[in-house]
Amino acid sequence: MHLGNWLCLLATLQCLVFHCVYGDCDLKPRTSSFTPGRMIGNSFEDVSSPGITRGICALLCVKRHGHQNFRCVGTSFICPGQTCQCLLWSDVKDIDFKIPSFSFYLNGQVLGEGLSVPPFREFSLDGGLSVGQVLRISMKLMSGKTTMQFMIPPADISMLMDMRSFNGEVVRNSFLDNNYGLEEVSDLASTIAAGKELDCVIIVATDAFVVYFDSVFAFKFAHRTQDFIKMTMFKIMGEGDAGKINSLLVSV
Repeated sequence: MHLGNWLCLLATLQCLVFHCVYGDCDLKPRTSSFTPGRMIGNSFEDVSSPGITRGICALLCVKRHGHQNFRCVGTSFICPGQTCQCLLWSDVKDIDFKIPSFSFYLNGQVLGEGLSVPPFREFSLDGGLSVGQVLRISMKLMSGKTTMQFMIPPADISMLMDMRSFNGEVVRNSFLDNNYGLEEVSDLASTIAAGKELDCVIIVATDAFVVYFDSVFAFKFAHRTQDFIKMTMFKIMGEGDAGKINSLLVSV
């Protein structure tokens, strides 16, 4: 690590210690837990050092975000030996859940917790979406179907995802300029079922929405519009017996 980076790291740690001593923080990331897997992106800062912990790694991401125009979407962390590796990612293009020796943390905002559906829930995405962002939804699926939509108000939908518990299919489509596009269908009966607790991760990659269910790759849905900044609403609705949104996290 360059001397300048060391000085920045030490200054940040001193600042964290100062604030925590005076009760200004709790040394626990508030927006997401660590999850086994390795974050992959195009740009990162390496703040690895002997003795660094997962908690400090996450806090450095939170503190570093916005400083000198750096965007910290999340971290990758691993401790192969005496020196732990902490990478601060400014974007995410994929997450490799098959590498449990790594863990990752998403830096973002929880938009909702403990919410029942149906009829529906709408969440404002301030400033729209951007390539490299991640959404994570933990929820209980409804008995009929559970639907997620990335909306371009007032009526366009960049991606509509129907998780149909009655037959195990996941149907994707778009609704742009008053027209539905071509449906894409996957049979995921082993994953999609009534009352199932599901962890859904959606990555806004350059060319597609990349979707994982319970840390397993589900599908890619190629972008049919590049107007990410106009995707300012995320909607969840459904049919059948009540489901539940345990938590909805949107990264910075």
